[in-house]
Amino acid sequence: MQVLSAQGLLPLLLWEKVHFAVGPEGDQGLYVARIEDFAQGLIVVSEPEYLHGSTLLTEDCEILVLITREDAVYQFYSRIHRHASGERILYTINPPDSIRRVQRRQHVRIEKVERIRVALMDTTSPVSLFTWQDALMENISGSGLLAQCPMEVSEGDLVLLEIDYFRRHDLPERIAGKVRRTFQRGGVGFAGIEFLLADQLDRYFSARQLDAIPGSAQHFDQRAQHRLVTQIFREQVDLRRRGLL
Repeated sequence: MQVLSAQGLLPLLLWEKVHFAVGPEGDQGLYVARIEDFAQGLIVVSEPEYLHGSTLLTEDCEILVLITREDAVYQFYSRIHRHASGERILYTINPPDSIRRVQRRQHVRIEKVERIRVALMDTTSPVSLFTWQDALMENISGSGLLAQCPMEVSEGDLVLLEIDYFRRHDLPERIAGKVRRTFQRGGVGFAGIEFLLADQLDRYFSARQLDAIPGSAQHFDQRAQHRLVTQIFREQVDLRRRGLL
């Protein structure tokens, strides 16, 4: 079955896993099922398996259907029905009129409030002389983060970042970054910092300076960034399933 969405035709696939969220945010129940068939204008699904939450599925109740693909998360609203078919119970949901893409994988961003360390890079000094300061990360994506910064930074400044979140997920713990924007909120300075990939470093540093940069920064390549995006995407999908987004 193919459904017209804002982005074009999205095929619904046999045996594809789908999640059902039922109830208001904060009290949602979450279930998982698979698409088994398309018959008589309905989508036949396996018996929904309860995962967690406080709201239970009931006959003809409205559900939010979530489909997770490699590129994005999609959703549509439907209703679920229970049918007796001989000795078997069939479960069906109404097909959607449209499907909405709610999050593109490559642009996924999540709130992640935790301490990081930041060093403003002076490209004329060795790394050993950089002054590290604690900062507070507010959110993170595959391409950068937003942090409260104790030091004064300006757009275009180069920094080193030490991020425990990276270490916990087997990513290079210290990487280089470039400040893309700064602003004040409530008298506190914030910086939006772009992660610099290994193949971008020679645009900013001489060969001698590159030798002084932590080796981990030179290992943050496209493959590492892909692992980061995948991890963040998984966390956002989990938050959305639990009704926290």
